[in-house]
Amino acid sequence: MRCKYDGDYDKTNLPDPLIMTNYFRLRDGKIRTLFVIKNNEPKY
Repeated sequence: MRCKYDGDYDKTNLPDPLIMTNYFRLRDGKIRTLFVIKNNEPKY
């Protein structure tokens, strides 16, 4: 899932908007593993 993060936290040196991708692994209806990856803009 791709998400836009916002809130009351130190945003120093973070892009605006902060977009990250989340990967979930589920078992028995519960999150067992969560990967959060910061997306970078392409350099072209």
